[in-house]
Amino acid sequence: MQAYTHKSLLVYLAVAFIPAYMIDYTIVLDRLSSEALEDRLVVLVVLVARMWLPMLGSLAALRTSGVTGLREALHTLGLNNLPPGKTIASIAAPLLGYTLSIPASLAMGASLADPEERIGIPLKAIPLLLAVGVLAGATINALVALGEEAGWRGYLFNALSPRIGLHRASLAIGVVWSLWHAPLILAGYNYATPLTEAPGAKGPVALLAFTLYTITLGHVLALLRDISGSIKAPAIAHGVVNGVGGIYTALLEGSTLITPPAGVAVSLGMAAIIPALEWWHRVEKRSQ
Repeated sequence: MQAYTHKSLLVYLAVAFIPAYMIDYTIVLDRLSSEALEDRLVVLVVLVARMWLPMLGSLAALRTSGVTGLREALHTLGLNNLPPGKTIASIAAPLLGYTLSIPASLAMGASLADPEERIGIPLKAIPLLLAVGVLAGATINALVALGEEAGWRGYLFNALSPRIGLHRASLAIGVVWSLWHAPLILAGYNYATPLTEAPGAKGPVALLAFTLYTITLGHVLALLRDISGSIKAPAIAHGVVNGVGGIYTALLEGSTLITPPAGVAVSLGMAAIIPALEWWHRVEKRSQ
């Protein structure tokens, strides 16, 4: 049985993309910049639900290929046990990438900000806030992020990497991942929404910055997935990204195209940790 065929790939893309774009254009975009609590709650709930569309696409695609049982499908996608050491690495990698984005942001013209002025929390409380963000990221956020990771680093990674190699597969998935977010990013999500008070960006320039971000972060996640053999690793790392990205935003003043949560400085921070992960990946493959 061939689980990854051209037909199943088209099914995956249809289920992952079409409902996502419908949700964006009918529910989210009109509320994206709203300050009303009701609108913000609607956007939050809908975007969380949206994250499970790649999982649904993966299950539909595998069913097309004859993988009908849920347990078999999840095993095929890579929902395997994750050793403690690789769990810690999945937490540490994105946290280090975001930490490195601070000097990268400063080198690109940003300046340090007072988080008490930005989000009402004093600087001395930031380590505790980061700890809470990491805890939430590695647990509940990771569970939500599993919906996406079952698609990007599960189905698509399994479909593409044996054919074109890990690096090209990671690049292609990074672009697809960005396009999946395109309606939101073009409207200013992550770059010009109430997430930050800084002057924001919309349109193609924001999408270009986000594509660089998804490619670099996506490569980190792909390496963690291949090193661990489990989609739990990128799900945890993805959850930590969602848990701490906004906190780092409060530490820096500057263009959102540069600073966290998804500016070029974050892409540089993620790129800086890739050589270490590549080395670990080679060691793991030699030991197998």
